[in-house]
Amino acid sequence: MEKNIKVWLVSICLLSLSLSGCVWMLLGVGAAGGYAVSGDTIAGEIDKDYDSIWTAAEKVSSIMGTIKYKDRTKGYIDVYVDKSKVSINIERLTPETLRLKVSARKYLNLMPNKGLAQKIFVKINQQIE
Repeated sequence: MEKNIKVWLVSICLLSLSLSGCVWMLLGVGAAGGYAVSGDTIAGEIDKDYDSIWTAAEKVSSIMGTIKYKDRTKGYIDVYVDKSKVSINIERLTPETLRLKVSARKYLNLMPNKGLAQKIFVKINQQIE
């Protein structure tokens, strides 16, 4: 009886996390030390070198959409995926830590597309690992 209650509670917790879009709780935090969400932006701190993050972001961008602008020195990529404009920004926080931000907006930049931003953020992290 007690074992059934524990299984049931764990199942409810996992279901609520998956429905809330909290992917890092389900996957384990992985390479990202932090994970922040706003209306259209997913951001996380990563302890990897700049070149590996840039290469992963560039690769994911070219696979998923059309790159319209990129500047390696500024750490900035603009890419169009379907009907959404995605902005990827890499900024240095400390000598060892970088912040990866992915923003996505659809319908002529009127509506946030948090799901796409999260998907691209996760794919970049998977490429890094």
